[in-house]
Amino acid sequence: MFSKYVVFAILLLFFFSCAKKKSTPTFEVIGHGACGLKFQGSLHHDNSKEAVNWALDLYGSNGVEIDIQCSLDTTIWLYHDVDLNTETNRSGCIMSMTDTEIEGAKYANQERVARLDQLALMNYPNHFFYLDVRHLNFCTSQIIDVQRMLTALQKVPDVQLHANVYFVLSNPAWIPAFQNAGLKVIFSAETNQEAQAINSSYILDGFCFKNGQITREEVLKWKQNSKKVLIFDVRSPLEMESAAKKQPDAMISDDLYGAIIEKYGKK
Repeated sequence: MFSKYVVFAILLLFFFSCAKKKSTPTFEVIGHGACGLKFQGSLHHDNSKEAVNWALDLYGSNGVEIDIQCSLDTTIWLYHDVDLNTETNRSGCIMSMTDTEIEGAKYANQERVARLDQLALMNYPNHFFYLDVRHLNFCTSQIIDVQRMLTALQKVPDVQLHANVYFVLSNPAWIPAFQNAGLKVIFSAETNQEAQAINSSYILDGFCFKNGQITREEVLKWKQNSKKVLIFDVRSPLEMESAAKKQPDAMISDDLYGAIIEKYGKK
């Protein structure tokens, strides 16, 4: 039989082995453009329906960041660039085009430019959706009417019903209209100083920063003030390690596999 000293030694060894394990970080792992913007390792094109479905079904992924634009017919389309001709077989700015003109637009891999209402958000109740709202029509150099964007969003019931849908805005003038519509708003700030200035005028759900524009201390201070902090511009292993150390609420990465490994694989 084991003596009480052997049993104690075993228990002590077990205790210290457990104590040395690091707790799993709590940040959300979010796909930038769903599968990464122009990420060479991706099988899908960013912001496509296929990319969104892949990212949401990937074990360890917590959600997606996607770019949304509003057509003349008040329909929300998923697309990152300012003109369709940079990435698809069509040409023109979505904000200046009808749905008929946009339909059939394909990326080089034959995936189609998708509408927001084609995504089954409610099938993923525990995932997070960060919708990066584009407000400037580069074809006309004009900001579109915010009510036009809100009318388009009202056509997508999942946006209204899903508890984890956030809208990332870069135009401060749009904040009141989105909040009056009962939508959660994250402001995309160029610097922490800009975020502080915006915070003095509006009560927001949080802020989005480039990894190089925010420090760990600044992140923690925002979180102490009940603001959600998102960090993007995260692609390389070093950038992911740097972002993780800042303890944001969400890491928006172009390398979703790498971000998952950063969160769960380092003990």
